[in-house]
Amino acid sequence: KGCSVEKLSFWYHIDTSEPEPTPVDTLKVEVLTATGALSKMLVTYSNRNAHNGYVQATLNMGHWAGTTIKIRFVGTDTDPTGSGNFTTNFVLDDIALSAV
Repeated sequence: KGCSVEKLSFWYHIDTSEPEPTPVDTLKVEVLTATGALSKMLVTYSNRNAHNGYVQATLNMGHWAGTTIKIRFVGTDTDPTGSGNFTTNFVLDDIALSAV
């Protein structure tokens, strides 16, 4: 008997030196099909989500029950000033897919 994917969970931490009040650096969590095509972007975090400590995220994965998927985390750090002085760090820990 197969199993169904119930949720994706992970802890994340974001710190930034960006002075921009707009989101310029991003971390996207995506679901890809078995062939690597984008199925859905689950969530996007940015430099505006910076905070002290780690936060746990839990995302519903029931839509993909019974299928083969890949999870992709894509981080982009840009410097709108071009100075190289402004960075955002995206840190992930304890990434898990729960199945029932």
